Amino acid sequence: MPGSDEGLDEVAVETTTPQQNKMDKLIEILNSMRNNSSDVDTKLTTFMEEAQNSTNSEEMLGEIVRTIYQKAVSDRSFAFTAAKLCDKMALFMVEGTKFRSLLLNMLQVTAAATPPAPLRTMSYF
Repeated sequence: MPGSDEGLDEVAVETTTPQQNKMDKLIEILNSMRNNSSDVDTKLTTFMEEAQNSTNSEEMLGEIVRTIYQKAVSDRSFAFTAAKLCDKMALFMVEGTKFRSLLLNMLQVTAAATPPAPLRTMSYF
């Protein structure tokens, strides 16, 4: 209707959920970890405590698994730290689901979706 401003000034408002805030905090801790840092074990402990305090669903636990995996794959210098973190969190459980189970399931799906590398043979002629 002419002259009506109803609905014309709508602005998309980005809302953050408590779950997103918790993930942001966990990602911040992950990003602060460095393999050669003397406080890496302290940060691993901090991450685990924060995860235990903020993870209340299997979905959130799955997001943590994916986040650790993606950081390890994209930042090879983080891989060793990620392995230590996964080892420490292996038995962490939410809603009857263990961290280790979600990690192994994700790795199986990833491996099944990845084409095998060509075999390399060596000739000794």
